[in-house]
Amino acid sequence: MSSDRQHTGIIINGAGPIGMLMAISLRQYQQSVTLIGPEANKNPAMTFAIKEINLKFLQELGINLEHGTAKSMHLTSNDQTIRLHAKTSGKNILFATISYNQLLYHCQKRIDELNIPWIKEKPLQFDHQKIITSQGDIQAPLYIAADGAKSWLRSHTN
Repeated sequence: MSSDRQHTGIIINGAGPIGMLMAISLRQYQQSVTLIGPEANKNPAMTFAIKEINLKFLQELGINLEHGTAKSMHLTSNDQTIRLHAKTSGKNILFATISYNQLLYHCQKRIDELNIPWIKEKPLQFDHQKIITSQGDIQAPLYIAADGAKSWLRSHTN
């Protein structure tokens, strides 16, 4: 991106799984989207448990993940155990399991395939009209904060 002011329809600040999935989904609705934020940290130990319908949603976005399945689960606290079984809920599985790192990889791959612009850094400044990065200014009618509870964008819009 040059130092000239750039325009986009939607800026998503935050490049973790939520920001990337939002950018992919909006692009599939023919929206002009720019993603801002450094690549998310990898975590080989993190796994998500998601419903089968969420796997279908990811597939609709063009993200096909290898996944595991859980047919039963036992939750134990100090004095109580809860046993959940897919059969008793009338389902084939309780949930699917996906790797956090695999999700990041496939989201990044899809971002590249869809040619979604991605400024891989934290913004330097926000002045209610534009976001300033080291690569230049970027302006949009809509800004979405997808960078967590301690959001950089939210803290700069008050």
